[in-house]
Amino acid sequence: MLTHDTITMDIFGRPLDQTAVTTTYGANGAPAGPVGLTTFAIGNAPLVLPRSSNWTLDVTRQISEHIHVTAKFLRRRGTDEFAFINTLAPAAPPSLLPLPS
Repeated sequence: MLTHDTITMDIFGRPLDQTAVTTTYGANGAPAGPVGLTTFAIGNAPLVLPRSSNWTLDVTRQISEHIHVTAKFLRRRGTDEFAFINTLAPAAPPSLLPLPS
């Protein structure tokens, strides 16, 4: 009789690991600062699908034969969005976009 035990893939890698590494370089090609790690984690609450609503308004008016005036408005409101926390400056507030300093 031959039996096989199942194994988990945990031995080949870390499960649920999602880490991005960012290195900023100066003009001379040398690293300009410490490496930035971005880790994706879920807190104690269940993961909720982010939602947003978008409004756009575009008005164009022809003043004369060669002059057109355009006004545009865009509004976006979201809930349950992901937040990025700066681990290099833990006291910094979280942001919705990973903007460079």
